[in-house]
Amino acid sequence: MNKANKAGFSKTSLKKLTQPLDLPDQPCASLVVDGGWLLYMVKWEEGQTWQEITDSYLSYVQCLGTHSQKIIVVFDGYNSSPKDHNHIWRTKNSCCDLLIQPDMIHLTPKAKFRDNTHNKGELINLLSSTLRKHQITVEQCDNDADTSIVRAALAAATHDC
Repeated sequence: MNKANKAGFSKTSLKKLTQPLDLPDQPCASLVVDGGWLLYMVKWEEGQTWQEITDSYLSYVQCLGTHSQKIIVVFDGYNSSPKDHNHIWRTKNSCCDLLIQPDMIHLTPKAKFRDNTHNKGELINLLSSTLRKHQITVEQCDNDADTSIVRAALAAATHDC
């Protein structure tokens, strides 16, 4: 089976989603964000603390959802799944497992960090905590989040005004 070109799709189809969504006629709308996509969209530099990095993600999500009453971020899980072969393939160029604390300084290139599923999971945990403190709903799936993202969007559409 051919591997999907998610990066190409993101560059062409999701480019417009880097600006706040303008929904003046839908004041009670919910915004559902793919957490995997979110991890790629925010730029961060070596030398920042993990809290500064998660605050950057928070600002980005808040900007996207400026006109939304509810924001839901859905992250992939990294338990055993059909994507295991992808996770193993990605880890060959990744860094070692890191301990992530809010006040610790990040010193690893983002690409190498992100390719380690342990590190990505740790960042998602810290980021989830930060988002929840600001009334942003976070869902962490057991495995792949794609169907959960669609379910969350359909549920939000059903419950919105």
